[in-house]
Amino acid sequence: MLEKFAEEVKRNLEVLKNRCGNAAHCTLIGIMSLSWLKAHKDNKVQDGAPQIEGKTADLVLMDKNNNKIAVEVENTVENFKQKVETLNRYINNGYQKGFLIATFEYRDSSKVKKLKEDLAEANQPISLIVVKRKKGVISDYEIDF
Repeated sequence: MLEKFAEEVKRNLEVLKNRCGNAAHCTLIGIMSLSWLKAHKDNKVQDGAPQIEGKTADLVLMDKNNNKIAVEVENTVENFKQKVETLNRYINNGYQKGFLIATFEYRDSSKVKKLKEDLAEANQPISLIVVKRKKGVISDYEIDF
């Protein structure tokens, strides 16, 4: 099912290239929700995730077996590590997986390497979607499921 989800995400991210401005957070949550729901008829989305150990994810994706995936979207490079820690808390409390959607300006691209190192160090089933902006306009993306 994750393969179909990845295809839906790719298709929907293409639409982002026509979007301008810096408020990508809500748009990306919407894309993740729509992609998950379209991937399988029994999938569900919980907008407004439950708080776990004082942290709250942006979204929870659930399959027909009620397996749960926590989703975090972050537009601020300085907060990437904190979002990885939040996803770790969800996984350590029974969630099967985490998705981090990280958006950044091209000038910050060296920090994506650090983010990938933080994810490897976390040693958790966290997938990364990187969305690149140039002067606020979405220009490219990279998906690592």
